[in-house]
Amino acid sequence: PQFNGTVTGLLGNFDGDDTNDFMYRNGTIASNDIPDREKHILAQTWQITQEESLFYYEDGENVTTFSDPNHSPDFLDEIDNVTLSEGIEICGGDENIECLFDFIQTRNEALAQSTANTNNENNVIEQIVANFPPMIQEPDTFPITINETATFVVNVSDPGDTFSVMIVADTGTLPEGYTFTEGEAAGEYIFTVTLTEVVMFTFT
Repeated sequence: PQFNGTVTGLLGNFDGDDTNDFMYRNGTIASNDIPDREKHILAQTWQITQEESLFYYEDGENVTTFSDPNHSPDFLDEIDNVTLSEGIEICGGDENIECLFDFIQTRNEALAQSTANTNNENNVIEQIVANFPPMIQEPDTFPITINETATFVVNVSDPGDTFSVMIVADTGTLPEGYTFTEGEAAGEYIFTVTLTEVVMFTFT
């Protein structure tokens, strides 16, 4: 948060306003729907000079060694329909921009498919990382009287996912003398105990 509104450049202003992120180096704000070619021109205005560079260079190298101001890539919104359609088919749709970009620039189907596969794998990883484990809440103590039933309630929540609750004893299975049935309410369990053996239960 300490950097909010204090940065400028290719990645925007980080001020919470996504309508002013496309800004030329002279401070002119461009709309978000400018053509790809104009975005390229905007990006070039942020090309650093040798005096501004903080990088280390080997002998004989400088900023110009790693820049080509005359390079002009192919732009997705200017590509012919035949090539674009071919790229969309290879990439499995027009949502995979990274794949489309690689195909348009190189016309290399294998490279584009590799990019698509990597992008799909990254999406799966993001979904896994964003999927938090369920929250399980239960009472700290659970008194049971021999030969009487006792109701134990477990509150489980896992937004966006379906789940089921299992009761597992430390021995792997409930020993003889311990029986339970599920109550009418979700997460409600009714125990009947006929012996005094101590058993540890976990909920999974």
